[in-house]
Amino acid sequence: MLTYFDGVAAAHRDNVRLMRLAFVSFHTVLGFSMICLAATACRDTAIPKQASLGTFKLGERAQIGPLIYTVFDTKWELSLGEPPTPRIPTNRFYIINVSVVNTAAGVVSVPTFTLIDDDGKAYQELDNGEGIPNWMGFIRRVQPADSAQGTIVFDVPQKHFKLRIADEAEDFAMVDIPLTLGDSLLNAPAKP
Repeated sequence: MLTYFDGVAAAHRDNVRLMRLAFVSFHTVLGFSMICLAATACRDTAIPKQASLGTFKLGERAQIGPLIYTVFDTKWELSLGEPPTPRIPTNRFYIINVSVVNTAAGVVSVPTFTLIDDDGKAYQELDNGEGIPNWMGFIRRVQPADSAQGTIVFDVPQKHFKLRIADEAEDFAMVDIPLTLGDSLLNAPAKP
């Protein structure tokens, strides 16, 4: 026969089981919620933001974030500077005339430029402007509502390229630059 205390003990055991189940369920849901919240909060910083905004033609305005780029023209050179000490490239000097307008309310840095060939190989712009007329400089900071215009230079083989243009957040676009050969450069050797 069951006594009063046996019934109380059984009810207590049932209550303890329910409390343990509720405790485990609550903490499981809480833990899962915290993991989801942390993953959502870190999503933008953990994954680099790199979105392509398309391909533009030579002469077209291309806006990437607060920067508006226009690539005007290009020129191939076998050397830069005057004799007796001209600057000689490994391949060819490729000089590109560019304009960048800052539409932001604050000063913006213009990232370095990269040429991409048809095989996907990347070539960084040169950081030395010696002998380059109207060189834009390598470190470029543009004031609000102002522009920077000048030339950038690469040492690359003579072939078709796309110029990668970007903003500080690394959103980017490409400018398709048609291959043009100057008469003096046709089949000319890279070095004298």
